[in-house]
Amino acid sequence: MGVDRVSISDSSLVSPTDIGSQLFLSAKDIGQVTAEAVRPHLTELSEFVQVAVEPSISPRIIECHDIVLFTGYSFNTACELDILCRNHHTTFLWVTSLGGFGFIFNDFGTSFCVQNGGKPLCSSPVVSLHDCIVTTSSDLFPDTFRGYFEGAGDLTFNKETKQPLFSFCRVGTCTYKVGEISSSVSISTGTLILWRDSCVLNASPLTELISGAPESKIKVHAPYLQDTYFQCHLALLSACMWFDKHSTLPEPGNTIHEQELLNIYRHLNYNTHENLDLVSLIATTCGCSFPPIISFIGGVLCHEVIKIISHRLNPIDQWLLFNFSEIISTKRVPLTDRVPTRYRAQAALIGEDLHDALRKSNILLAGAGAIGCEVIKNLSLLGAATERNGHLHVVDMDSIENSNLSRQFLFRPTDIGLPKSQVAVKAALKINPEINATAYNMMLQRSDVFTYEFFSSIDVIISALDSMSARRYLDLQSKIHSKPFVDGGTIGPEGNVQVAVPHITESFGAGNHGTDGNTSSIPLCTLKFFPVEMKDTLQWARDQFEALFIKNKESDMGIPTTFSHCVDWSCKIFHKLFHDDVKHVLVLYPPSEDPATETFWVPPRRKPQPIEYDSTKSLHASFVQSASNIRAKNFNITATQSASDLSAALPADFLPAKFDKDDDSLYHMPFVYAAAVIRANNYGIDPIDFHSSRRIIGNIIPALISTTAAIAGLQCIELVKLASANLSIEQLRSSFLNLDDIEAWNFVEPFPPASDGAWTEWDHLELPPGITLQETIRHYEGKYQTTVEAILFNDIVVFLRLGSTLDLNKSMQFHLSKLPGVLPEHHNFFRLEVIGTEDTPSLPPLHIHW
Repeated sequence: MGVDRVSISDSSLVSPTDIGSQLFLSAKDIGQVTAEAVRPHLTELSEFVQVAVEPSISPRIIECHDIVLFTGYSFNTACELDILCRNHHTTFLWVTSLGGFGFIFNDFGTSFCVQNGGKPLCSSPVVSLHDCIVTTSSDLFPDTFRGYFEGAGDLTFNKETKQPLFSFCRVGTCTYKVGEISSSVSISTGTLILWRDSCVLNASPLTELISGAPESKIKVHAPYLQDTYFQCHLALLSACMWFDKHSTLPEPGNTIHEQELLNIYRHLNYNTHENLDLVSLIATTCGCSFPPIISFIGGVLCHEVIKIISHRLNPIDQWLLFNFSEIISTKRVPLTDRVPTRYRAQAALIGEDLHDALRKSNILLAGAGAIGCEVIKNLSLLGAATERNGHLHVVDMDSIENSNLSRQFLFRPTDIGLPKSQVAVKAALKINPEINATAYNMMLQRSDVFTYEFFSSIDVIISALDSMSARRYLDLQSKIHSKPFVDGGTIGPEGNVQVAVPHITESFGAGNHGTDGNTSSIPLCTLKFFPVEMKDTLQWARDQFEALFIKNKESDMGIPTTFSHCVDWSCKIFHKLFHDDVKHVLVLYPPSEDPATETFWVPPRRKPQPIEYDSTKSLHASFVQSASNIRAKNFNITATQSASDLSAALPADFLPAKFDKDDDSLYHMPFVYAAAVIRANNYGIDPIDFHSSRRIIGNIIPALISTTAAIAGLQCIELVKLASANLSIEQLRSSFLNLDDIEAWNFVEPFPPASDGAWTEWDHLELPPGITLQETIRHYEGKYQTTVEAILFNDIVVFLRLGSTLDLNKSMQFHLSKLPGVLPEHHNFFRLEVIGTEDTPSLPPLHIHW
């Protein structure tokens, strides 16, 4: 299932302002027919999709298409197309962006069947079932599926017996009451799987959903805006009706146009309360365009197309309004001639001063993948970093792979194998030749490149990364240098944006407690001692890979020089992980001699059993084979399978492995899978197949370009706000999306930073590099009226108070400037953690820069 043919129809001529909001248009296209100008670029995106240009939309054209998307402003044209589509049983979608507002109208016709699609909403291992009460190991029914679940499900026992559930009720955390199950049934294994029921939906035509549209048919993208939904709905339709009369939208700031639109609004709004401020805002700005909002609405629209094609998810029913009025400038002053033509529609919306600040911004973008490409597109169209002092720094250490082409649209087949960052910057310059951009094909942690001075020069940090460790590194730099941080991430149809602003909001780290990938945070004790399901053992195995092949330069078993040494090492590692460590757990938590009196090893905990190496078992052999080959590659040793063909090698520098989930010839995923399944066997957990494991451990819920477009749009909306000179927390939004379910969307103000009254997490203390340890302690104790108990530098204890008095001996005269002796030569900054008494356990960190 997929898109076979796309037909486009737009006979308008490209104008100078169009190139500021449309990706595939440039200055050389001005005066050309829009559809003809963009067709070659659309054709490049996929060799499997036919792209045609139609001069007009006729009944014949509608009849041979499944969906018609209308992106124009004309209300009359939308009504005519909707009627034609209904006559031919074709879905009609009307979408438009009007300044800081927009909408999607969805007419999917009558008797539109939504199937459950054969995929569960969620599932969890069952701990027990007794008297129709099911207890699971994890909470099944969080807000993620609010408004979705219709009360159907399956209870699967031991992978064979499947018991349908015809009623379902959550009675507590991890506890559910189910019906239609014999009260005499009591089990302790199985899986509870929840499904969404199939249903049939009926849509009304556009002409019936104007002034008389019920609230159930009109939603706003953010729940807190729902109280103004109907006035916003009528005002936007009034702008479209104004377009029918004048063939253009009202001019920004034109009071005559504003009054005329207000009259149309009053004609529609004959029986409800008026919101003249909202109508005035829409009337004076609806003629503007803003790329990030267009990106967000476009992403949502594309996902609606997926829903219509697949029939597997509830579509928008029927209006979805978008209101980003917080970005609209409160100043109503004419633009000066300093604003270039391509940016005038944007500057009229957000204000000339704010747009100038954006063009002068120095931006660090970490990641040039799916989200990063969308961010680069938006920044280029906005004109960010186009002034002399502005600059866009794009950092990504990866190269382009074939699988990237389906969701990272700045890349083409000819780019495969090239660095993402370099190709992305080249694409940015093609979109906007004025942008100042530099590509860095390296890790963010290259402190010789990304120095203290580099981060100090940055105005804002944007994260488009899928690595939580890299995001935490950026969070640290954000706090050290007091720089705003806008993070975005996606998992399939889900995504989130978190904005952190020094001294205004909490930091990224304070507001985000997740881990890499699409799994929720797994407690360390669960990973180490008490796994419940295969997901836990996979995460544990991935951690073992990190410890053994990325960080472990010199183990207790020495540095290998032959492949046979690697095999010996692997066998010993097997014995340690699956035998000795498991026996150690049983020593720490000894089971009761009488199982009837056991109180610790009861569900959801599973008592482990040690496993001895058995070369006849394929998983055991796979573990040793994979571990040996990876270890050999760590030390540049030729890997062999035959003892007679062992290749000796001189001791080499340790070469850390870079985990690759896709290339099995590297043995990375085979190692992780074998380790995870053997550990699952330790704990009596049912294993899952190799490919399912790859999806979990590699976090390859496919990135959807619809989600990445939406999330990148929201990131850039927040970025624009950050350029404001009078920024307040009320203007900012952290967002949480599930494009499968608009009822689960949430847009909220970030939390303010936690404070004890004297300082917050954004504060730090700067002292000169020549200061002594004694002077530092006295300074802290005098400033914060506390006792310094410890000072730490990374993992090094610089000071630890052991008694009640401070011994002012020679060690206290130690100059802190000598600490950088353990750092590389290019370092000229370090950060110390200072710990106080129980009353003030955490003090502002100490920064020393020279």
